[in-house]
Amino acid sequence: MQEGFALALNSGKYRQKCRIIIMPQTPQQWITKTFTPMPNRLRAARRDLLIAAFAAGASWLIAVELLGHQAPVFAAICAIVSLAPGLPNHGRQAVDLIIGMTLGIVVGELVWAINPGGVSGLVLLVELIVAILMAMSIAAALGRSAVLGIQAGVSVTLVLAMGPQSAGLHRLVDGGIGVVVGLLCSQFLLTPDPIRSLNTAMQNFLTQLAAGLDQAADAVEKGDLTNASHAERKVADSWGSLRILLDTLDNARLSARWSVRGRMVANPLLKTIARQNRHAVHLFANALMMTEALSMALRSGQPAPEDLPARIRAAAQHCRTLLQQAGAAGPLPEAPQVTGPWAEADEHLCQMESRLQRLVGLRQAVQRDAAAA
Repeated sequence: MQEGFALALNSGKYRQKCRIIIMPQTPQQWITKTFTPMPNRLRAARRDLLIAAFAAGASWLIAVELLGHQAPVFAAICAIVSLAPGLPNHGRQAVDLIIGMTLGIVVGELVWAINPGGVSGLVLLVELIVAILMAMSIAAALGRSAVLGIQAGVSVTLVLAMGPQSAGLHRLVDGGIGVVVGLLCSQFLLTPDPIRSLNTAMQNFLTQLAAGLDQAADAVEKGDLTNASHAERKVADSWGSLRILLDTLDNARLSARWSVRGRMVANPLLKTIARQNRHAVHLFANALMMTEALSMALRSGQPAPEDLPARIRAAAQHCRTLLQQAGAAGPLPEAPQVTGPWAEADEHLCQMESRLQRLVGLRQAVQRDAAAA
Protein backbone atom coordinates (compact mmCIF):
# COMPACT_ATOMS: atom_id res chain seq x y z
CA MET A 1 0.00 0.00 0.00
CA GLN A 2 2.74 2.50 0.86
CA GLU A 3 5.41 1.16 -1.48
CA GLY A 4 4.69 3.68 -4.23
CA PHE A 5 4.83 6.60 -1.81
CA ALA A 6 8.05 5.26 -0.28
CA LEU A 7 9.61 5.12 -3.73
CA ALA A 8 8.52 8.66 -4.51
CA LEU A 9 10.02 9.96 -1.28
CA ASN A 10 13.20 7.94 -1.37
CA SER A 11 15.36 10.53 -3.05
CA GLY A 12 17.36 12.92 -0.89
CA LYS A 13 15.15 15.96 -1.34
CA TYR A 14 11.97 14.04 -0.46
CA ARG A 15 13.16 11.77 2.34
CA GLN A 16 13.11 14.28 5.20
CA LYS A 17 9.71 15.71 4.33
CA CYS A 18 7.74 12.63 5.42
CA ARG A 19 7.42 14.10 8.92
CA ILE A 20 4.52 16.20 7.67
CA ILE A 21 2.48 13.05 7.11
CA ILE A 22 2.98 11.76 10.65
CA MET A 23 2.39 14.99 12.56
CA PRO A 24 1.02 14.25 16.04
CA GLN A 25 -2.71 14.91 16.31
CA THR A 26 -4.52 16.62 19.13
CA PRO A 27 -7.38 14.68 20.80
CA GLN A 28 -9.88 16.97 19.08
CA GLN A 29 -8.35 16.29 15.66
CA TRP A 30 -8.38 12.55 16.35
CA ILE A 31 -12.05 12.63 17.41
CA THR A 32 -12.99 14.68 14.36
CA LYS A 33 -11.15 12.41 11.91
CA THR A 34 -12.50 9.27 13.57
CA PHE A 35 -16.18 10.08 14.02
CA THR A 36 -16.99 12.64 11.30
CA PRO A 37 -16.55 10.13 8.42
CA MET A 38 -18.71 7.46 10.12
CA PRO A 39 -21.91 8.22 8.12
CA ASN A 40 -19.92 8.11 4.88
CA ARG A 41 -18.32 4.80 5.90
CA LEU A 42 -21.75 3.34 6.64
CA ARG A 43 -23.08 4.49 3.27
CA ALA A 44 -20.08 2.95 1.54
CA ALA A 45 -20.57 -0.38 3.33
CA ARG A 46 -24.37 -0.65 3.20
CA ARG A 47 -24.42 -2.66 -0.03
CA ASP A 48 -21.93 -5.19 1.35
CA LEU A 49 -23.85 -5.36 4.64
CA LEU A 50 -27.18 -6.06 2.96
CA ILE A 51 -25.75 -8.73 0.66
CA ALA A 52 -23.83 -10.43 3.53
CA ALA A 53 -27.01 -10.58 5.63
CA PHE A 54 -29.04 -11.89 2.67
CA ALA A 55 -26.40 -14.51 1.85
CA ALA A 56 -26.30 -15.73 5.47
CA GLY A 57 -30.07 -16.17 5.47
CA ALA A 58 -30.05 -17.89 2.08
CA SER A 59 -27.30 -20.30 3.19
CA TRP A 60 -29.25 -21.19 6.34
CA LEU A 61 -32.45 -21.75 4.32
CA ILE A 62 -30.72 -23.99 1.76
CA ALA A 63 -29.11 -26.14 4.46
CA VAL A 64 -32.41 -26.54 6.33
CA GLU A 65 -34.74 -27.10 3.39
CA LEU A 66 -32.52 -29.16 1.07
CA LEU A 67 -30.34 -31.09 3.53
CA GLY A 68 -32.60 -31.18 6.59
CA HIS A 69 -29.97 -29.76 8.96
CA GLN A 70 -31.45 -28.47 12.20
CA ALA A 71 -29.22 -25.50 12.94
CA PRO A 72 -26.75 -24.87 10.08
CA VAL A 73 -24.80 -22.21 11.95
CA PHE A 74 -21.61 -22.80 9.95
CA ALA A 75 -23.41 -22.18 6.65
CA ALA A 76 -24.43 -18.71 7.76
CA ILE A 77 -21.04 -18.01 9.36
CA CYS A 78 -19.13 -18.91 6.20
CA ALA A 79 -21.34 -16.69 4.08
CA ILE A 80 -20.74 -13.78 6.46
CA VAL A 81 -16.98 -14.35 6.59
CA SER A 82 -16.87 -14.48 2.78
CA LEU A 83 -18.86 -11.30 2.21
CA ALA A 84 -18.08 -9.04 5.18
CA PRO A 85 -17.52 -5.35 4.29
CA GLY A 86 -13.95 -4.14 4.04
CA LEU A 87 -12.47 -7.25 2.46
CA PRO A 88 -10.11 -6.59 -0.46
CA ASN A 89 -11.54 -9.49 -2.47
CA HIS A 90 -14.64 -11.50 -1.55
CA GLY A 91 -14.05 -14.25 -4.10
CA ARG A 92 -10.56 -15.03 -2.82
CA GLN A 93 -11.83 -14.88 0.76
CA ALA A 94 -14.47 -17.51 -0.03
CA VAL A 95 -11.98 -19.84 -1.74
CA ASP A 96 -9.41 -19.56 1.06
CA LEU A 97 -12.15 -20.08 3.64
CA ILE A 98 -13.20 -23.46 2.24
CA ILE A 99 -9.57 -24.56 1.74
CA GLY A 100 -8.74 -23.71 5.34
CA MET A 101 -11.85 -25.43 6.66
CA THR A 102 -11.13 -28.58 4.64
CA LEU A 103 -7.50 -28.61 5.76
CA GLY A 104 -8.42 -28.27 9.43
CA ILE A 105 -11.05 -30.99 9.26
CA VAL A 106 -8.69 -33.40 7.47
CA VAL A 107 -5.94 -32.87 10.03
CA GLY A 108 -8.44 -33.18 12.87
CA GLU A 109 -9.86 -36.42 11.45
CA LEU A 110 -6.35 -37.89 11.09
CA VAL A 111 -5.43 -37.04 14.68
CA TRP A 112 -8.78 -38.40 15.87
CA ALA A 113 -8.23 -41.65 13.93
CA ILE A 114 -4.84 -42.11 15.60
CA ASN A 115 -6.24 -41.44 19.09
CA PRO A 116 -10.06 -41.61 19.02
CA GLY A 117 -11.72 -39.47 21.78
CA GLY A 118 -12.06 -40.49 25.36
CA VAL A 119 -8.97 -38.59 26.52
CA SER A 120 -8.90 -35.47 28.63
CA GLY A 121 -6.60 -33.29 30.61
CA LEU A 122 -2.96 -32.97 29.60
CA VAL A 123 -3.14 -35.59 26.82
CA LEU A 124 -5.97 -33.74 25.06
CA LEU A 125 -4.15 -30.44 25.49
CA VAL A 126 -0.95 -31.77 23.89
CA GLU A 127 -2.95 -33.41 21.11
CA LEU A 128 -4.78 -30.14 20.44
CA ILE A 129 -1.57 -28.08 20.35
CA VAL A 130 0.14 -30.48 17.95
CA ALA A 131 -2.90 -30.65 15.64
CA ILE A 132 -3.31 -26.86 15.50
CA LEU A 133 0.40 -26.44 14.80
CA MET A 134 0.22 -28.97 11.95
CA ALA A 135 -2.87 -27.44 10.32
CA MET A 136 -1.71 -23.85 10.56
CA SER A 137 1.83 -24.73 9.41
CA ILE A 138 0.44 -26.30 6.24
CA ALA A 139 -1.78 -23.24 5.73
CA ALA A 140 1.20 -20.90 6.18
CA ALA A 141 3.23 -22.94 3.68
CA LEU A 142 0.49 -22.42 1.07
CA GLY A 143 1.14 -18.67 1.31
CA ARG A 144 -2.41 -17.43 0.83
CA SER A 145 -4.57 -15.03 2.85
CA ALA A 146 -4.84 -15.00 6.64
CA VAL A 147 -8.33 -16.51 6.69
CA LEU A 148 -6.94 -19.83 5.43
CA GLY A 149 -4.72 -20.27 8.49
CA ILE A 150 -7.43 -19.04 10.84
CA GLN A 151 -10.00 -21.48 9.48
CA ALA A 152 -7.53 -24.36 9.54
CA GLY A 153 -6.80 -23.75 13.23
CA VAL A 154 -10.46 -23.23 14.15
CA SER A 155 -11.62 -26.32 12.25
CA VAL A 156 -9.08 -28.69 13.78
CA THR A 157 -9.95 -27.33 17.24
CA LEU A 158 -13.67 -27.95 16.72
CA VAL A 159 -13.10 -31.49 15.41
CA LEU A 160 -11.00 -32.51 18.43
CA ALA A 161 -13.23 -30.74 20.93
CA MET A 162 -16.64 -31.77 19.55
CA GLY A 163 -15.79 -34.92 17.61
CA PRO A 164 -15.94 -35.60 13.85
CA GLN A 165 -19.67 -36.38 14.05
CA SER A 166 -20.50 -32.80 15.09
CA ALA A 167 -17.71 -30.77 13.51
CA GLY A 168 -16.36 -32.92 10.70
CA LEU A 169 -18.11 -33.67 7.41
CA HIS A 170 -21.38 -32.17 8.67
CA ARG A 171 -19.69 -28.80 9.25
CA LEU A 172 -17.83 -29.03 5.94
CA VAL A 173 -21.11 -29.46 4.06
CA ASP A 174 -22.69 -26.49 5.85
CA GLY A 175 -19.58 -24.42 5.28
CA GLY A 176 -19.53 -25.42 1.61
CA ILE A 177 -23.08 -24.10 1.20
CA GLY A 178 -22.11 -20.78 2.76
CA VAL A 179 -19.00 -20.51 0.59
CA VAL A 180 -20.89 -21.34 -2.63
CA VAL A 181 -23.51 -18.69 -1.86
CA GLY A 182 -20.69 -16.28 -1.01
CA LEU A 183 -18.90 -17.00 -4.27
CA LEU A 184 -22.06 -16.45 -6.31
CA CYS A 185 -22.67 -13.13 -4.59
CA SER A 186 -19.03 -12.05 -4.89
CA GLN A 187 -18.88 -12.83 -8.60
CA PHE A 188 -22.12 -11.17 -9.67
CA LEU A 189 -23.46 -8.88 -6.93
CA LEU A 190 -20.53 -7.49 -4.94
CA THR A 191 -17.97 -6.90 -7.67
CA PRO A 192 -17.76 -3.19 -8.51
CA ASP A 193 -16.65 -1.85 -11.86
CA PRO A 194 -12.84 -1.61 -11.39
CA ILE A 195 -12.45 1.31 -13.81
CA ARG A 196 -15.22 3.31 -12.17
CA SER A 197 -13.75 2.66 -8.71
CA LEU A 198 -10.31 3.78 -9.87
CA ASN A 199 -11.70 6.92 -11.50
CA THR A 200 -13.62 7.80 -8.34
CA ALA A 201 -10.56 7.30 -6.14
CA MET A 202 -8.38 9.37 -8.50
CA GLN A 203 -10.98 12.15 -8.64
CA ASN A 204 -11.21 12.30 -4.82
CA PHE A 205 -7.44 12.54 -4.51
CA LEU A 206 -7.06 15.24 -7.18
CA THR A 207 -9.97 17.27 -5.78
CA GLN A 208 -8.47 17.24 -2.29
CA LEU A 209 -5.04 18.11 -3.66
CA ALA A 210 -6.52 20.97 -5.71
CA ALA A 211 -8.11 22.46 -2.58
CA GLY A 212 -4.70 22.59 -0.93
CA LEU A 213 -3.16 24.18 -4.02
CA ASP A 214 -5.85 26.86 -4.17
CA GLN A 215 -5.20 27.72 -0.54
CA ALA A 216 -1.46 27.86 -1.25
CA ALA A 217 -2.11 30.28 -4.16
CA ASP A 218 -4.17 32.53 -1.87
CA ALA A 219 -1.40 32.46 0.73
CA VAL A 220 1.24 33.51 -1.81
CA GLU A 221 -0.97 36.25 -3.22
CA LYS A 222 -1.67 37.74 0.23
CA GLY A 223 1.72 36.96 1.77
CA ASP A 224 -0.10 35.04 4.54
CA LEU A 225 2.26 32.63 6.32
CA THR A 226 -0.51 31.15 8.49
CA ASN A 227 -2.61 30.34 5.44
CA ALA A 228 0.45 28.82 3.79
CA SER A 229 0.90 26.48 6.78
CA HIS A 230 -2.76 25.47 6.52
CA ALA A 231 -2.30 24.77 2.81
CA GLU A 232 0.72 22.61 3.60
CA ARG A 233 -1.34 20.61 6.06
CA LYS A 234 -4.23 20.27 3.60
CA VAL A 235 -1.91 18.92 0.89
CA ALA A 236 -0.40 16.50 3.43
CA ASP A 237 -3.90 15.30 4.36
CA SER A 238 -4.51 14.31 0.73
CA TRP A 239 -2.17 11.36 1.41
CA GLY A 240 -5.20 9.54 2.82
CA SER A 241 -6.99 9.84 -0.53
CA LEU A 242 -3.83 8.79 -2.37
CA ARG A 243 -3.52 5.71 -0.19
CA ILE A 244 -7.12 4.78 -1.02
CA LEU A 245 -6.26 5.20 -4.71
CA LEU A 246 -3.30 2.80 -4.40
CA ASP A 247 -5.44 0.30 -2.48
CA THR A 248 -8.14 0.55 -5.15
CA LEU A 249 -5.61 -0.36 -7.82
CA ASP A 250 -4.52 -3.41 -5.81
CA ASN A 251 -8.17 -4.42 -5.45
CA ALA A 252 -8.73 -3.96 -9.20
CA ARG A 253 -5.82 -6.30 -9.91
CA LEU A 254 -7.29 -8.89 -7.54
CA SER A 255 -10.70 -8.39 -9.13
CA ALA A 256 -9.20 -9.06 -12.54
CA ARG A 257 -8.07 -12.46 -11.25
CA TRP A 258 -10.90 -13.46 -8.93
CA SER A 259 -14.16 -12.18 -10.39
CA VAL A 260 -16.11 -12.53 -13.61
CA ARG A 261 -16.58 -8.78 -13.98
CA GLY A 262 -12.93 -8.10 -13.21
CA ARG A 263 -11.78 -10.43 -15.99
CA MET A 264 -13.64 -8.25 -18.45
CA VAL A 265 -11.09 -5.48 -17.82
CA ALA A 266 -8.09 -5.81 -20.10
CA ASN A 267 -4.69 -6.18 -18.42
CA PRO A 268 -3.09 -3.48 -20.66
CA LEU A 269 -5.70 -1.06 -19.34
CA LEU A 270 -4.76 -1.86 -15.73
CA LYS A 271 -1.08 -1.38 -16.58
CA THR A 272 -1.80 2.06 -18.03
CA ILE A 273 -3.78 2.97 -14.92
CA ALA A 274 -0.90 1.74 -12.74
CA ARG A 275 1.44 4.14 -14.58
CA GLN A 276 -1.12 6.90 -14.07
CA ASN A 277 -1.21 6.19 -10.33
CA ARG A 278 2.60 6.28 -10.08
CA HIS A 279 2.53 9.77 -11.56
CA ALA A 280 -0.14 10.68 -8.98
CA VAL A 281 2.25 9.59 -6.20
CA HIS A 282 4.99 11.85 -7.59
CA LEU A 283 2.46 14.66 -8.06
CA PHE A 284 1.58 14.44 -4.37
CA ALA A 285 5.25 14.46 -3.36
CA ASN A 286 5.97 17.53 -5.51
CA ALA A 287 2.93 19.37 -4.15
CA LEU A 288 3.98 18.58 -0.59
CA MET A 289 7.50 19.86 -1.21
CA MET A 290 6.22 22.95 -2.99
CA THR A 291 3.91 24.04 -0.16
CA GLU A 292 6.72 23.70 2.37
CA ALA A 293 9.05 25.68 0.10
CA LEU A 294 6.36 28.38 -0.21
CA SER A 295 6.25 28.73 3.58
CA MET A 296 10.04 29.06 3.71
CA ALA A 297 10.00 31.67 0.93
CA LEU A 298 7.30 33.71 2.68
CA ARG A 299 9.42 33.81 5.82
CA SER A 300 12.23 35.40 3.82
CA GLY A 301 10.14 38.54 3.31
CA GLN A 302 10.95 38.84 -0.40
CA PRO A 303 7.97 39.34 -2.76
CA ALA A 304 6.75 36.38 -4.77
CA PRO A 305 6.94 36.28 -8.56
CA GLU A 306 3.81 37.93 -9.99
CA ASP A 307 2.73 34.91 -12.02
CA LEU A 308 3.24 32.31 -9.26
CA PRO A 309 -0.31 32.37 -7.77
CA ALA A 310 -1.83 32.08 -11.27
CA ARG A 311 0.39 29.09 -12.09
CA ILE A 312 -0.55 27.33 -8.84
CA ARG A 313 -4.26 27.93 -9.52
CA ALA A 314 -3.83 26.62 -13.07
CA ALA A 315 -2.32 23.42 -11.66
CA ALA A 316 -5.26 23.12 -9.24
CA GLN A 317 -7.73 23.56 -12.11
CA HIS A 318 -5.96 20.85 -14.09
CA CYS A 319 -6.33 18.52 -11.10
CA ARG A 320 -10.08 19.15 -11.00
CA THR A 321 -10.74 18.68 -14.71
CA LEU A 322 -8.28 15.87 -15.42
CA LEU A 323 -10.80 13.02 -15.17
CA GLN A 324 -13.75 14.93 -16.60
CA GLN A 325 -12.08 15.47 -19.96
CA ALA A 326 -8.36 15.08 -20.53
CA GLY A 327 -6.83 18.47 -21.19
CA ALA A 328 -10.10 20.36 -20.59
CA ALA A 329 -8.32 23.05 -18.55
CA GLY A 330 -6.08 23.98 -21.48
CA PRO A 331 -2.29 24.12 -21.52
CA LEU A 332 -0.42 25.15 -18.39
CA PRO A 333 1.27 28.57 -18.50
CA GLU A 334 4.95 28.72 -19.34
CA ALA A 335 7.30 28.92 -16.36
CA PRO A 336 9.74 31.87 -16.29
CA GLN A 337 13.14 31.63 -14.66
CA VAL A 338 12.90 32.21 -10.89
CA THR A 339 15.79 32.87 -8.54
CA GLY A 340 16.22 33.64 -4.86
CA PRO A 341 14.15 32.13 -2.02
CA TRP A 342 11.27 31.26 -4.39
CA ALA A 343 13.44 29.09 -6.65
CA GLU A 344 12.81 25.82 -4.75
CA ALA A 345 9.04 26.32 -4.78
CA ASP A 346 9.20 27.12 -8.50
CA GLU A 347 11.23 23.96 -9.16
CA HIS A 348 8.64 21.75 -7.50
CA LEU A 349 5.81 23.57 -9.26
CA CYS A 350 7.54 22.94 -12.61
CA GLN A 351 7.77 19.26 -11.75
CA MET A 352 4.07 19.26 -10.82
CA GLU A 353 3.20 20.83 -14.16
CA SER A 354 5.23 18.16 -15.95
CA ARG A 355 3.47 15.40 -14.01
CA LEU A 356 0.08 16.88 -14.84
CA GLN A 357 0.91 16.96 -18.55
CA ARG A 358 1.94 13.31 -18.38
CA LEU A 359 -1.25 12.47 -16.52
CA VAL A 360 -3.26 14.13 -19.30
CA GLY A 361 -1.53 11.90 -21.86
CA LEU A 362 -2.06 8.77 -19.76
CA ARG A 363 -5.68 9.71 -19.17
CA GLN A 364 -6.24 9.93 -22.92
CA ALA A 365 -4.64 6.47 -23.26
CA VAL A 366 -6.94 5.09 -20.54
CA GLN A 367 -9.98 6.49 -22.33
CA ARG A 368 -8.89 4.90 -25.63
CA ASP A 369 -8.19 1.52 -24.00
CA ALA A 370 -11.48 1.57 -22.10
CA ALA A 371 -13.39 2.34 -25.31
CA ALA A 372 -11.54 -0.48 -27.12
CA ALA A 373 -12.25 -2.92 -24.28
